[in-house]
Amino acid sequence: MKNILIIVPTYNEADNIQVLIASINGVFSKTTSYKADILFVDDNSPDGTVTVIESMIESYPNDIYIISGQKKGLGRAYRKGLSFAKNDLPKDYYAYVMMDADLSHDPKDISSLLKKLENGADCAVGSRYMRGSKTVDNYPKFRRYLSKAANRLASSLIDLDVDIKDLTSGFKALNSKSLAKMSLEDINASGYVFQVSMLFEMFQKKLVVQEVPITFAIRAHGKSKLRLFDIAEFVKQSYLLNPNSKHRRLLRFCTVGAIGAVVNLGVLVFLKQVIRIDVMPAYLIALEVSIISNFILNNWFTFKITYDDVSDRLKIIRTLLGKLLVFNFIALGGATIAWAVFNLFLNQFKINYLISDIAGIIFATGWNYGLSKRLVWRIVDNKIPEELELIYESQKS
Repeated sequence: MKNILIIVPTYNEADNIQVLIASINGVFSKTTSYKADILFVDDNSPDGTVTVIESMIESYPNDIYIISGQKKGLGRAYRKGLSFAKNDLPKDYYAYVMMDADLSHDPKDISSLLKKLENGADCAVGSRYMRGSKTVDNYPKFRRYLSKAANRLASSLIDLDVDIKDLTSGFKALNSKSLAKMSLEDINASGYVFQVSMLFEMFQKKLVVQEVPITFAIRAHGKSKLRLFDIAEFVKQSYLLNPNSKHRRLLRFCTVGAIGAVVNLGVLVFLKQVIRIDVMPAYLIALEVSIISNFILNNWFTFKITYDDVSDRLKIIRTLLGKLLVFNFIALGGATIAWAVFNLFLNQFKINYLISDIAGIIFATGWNYGLSKRLVWRIVDNKIPEELELIYESQKS
């Protein structure tokens, strides 16, 4: 019989605890494969949640643990519970199950999660959005739309090629080996974004994550703990998780473009006013200096390309010069597009010159970024290969 630990964060869940413990007991009293202990992580609930848990300890056939502390959010509670389970409990557990206390997760689905682990998964996610899943009819439409929107937003922001439909699910099972590989202290999330952050940590550790369809219900008693702070943290942390996501890379590219504009203007003023060069050659020199500046910053800052593993410096120089030449043509093409769009909007559509200029910049940025990542830095389908023929050649030699 394998030991598993069910970790349940609580805050003002006194009305749900008895039913939850009884339901868990009902599921595991019918199996000889697993023995389930429960760890409640309570955030000093003022409604007497801990008192209710303590009253159930004698009637539950296995061990119930309680740890309490100041209310710091769902993510901190889970991290504290997982850390306590990993470092402080005397038993060795085969797996850890994470679930909510509000009865929205059915303990009957735990067996499906554990079966996935038995079949080779490191983590099983109880999914509300895969084929076979169910959501009760009285679940509020607004909450359903909000949850789906959060999943789509998280999927877009972390920008990983993973086939997980429910990134925000709080119903999971993970085996002890996967928990041992995880750095819980690196998961910096206090609210609901902890679920996304935890999965991202697993993806980074190359753990096998698979989904299981579940039945999801509206909470039985009490109120939702979702706050505006949680929503803001969710967006911010999801955005920050993957430094190589397309969103962050595009923002870095635009930042470099803005710096290039300042460089261009500064060089032009210096050449025209200080060196006293004619405006046309000064303009062309300033343009090329800004292109070179953009190329260097994009190579180092936007696409984060390094050549630490390449010993042949001559090959590095040749490769960089070749890239710079291609980037020049792309940048000049972008400048041509910006000028054409500006004139079209201004003269044909009779649109304000500032809006026309912004439109030109947007079109040019799209051109520059799209071609740069495919022709200069070779990013296809948002994946960065092991950096060009240069590295491949050096590895062969």
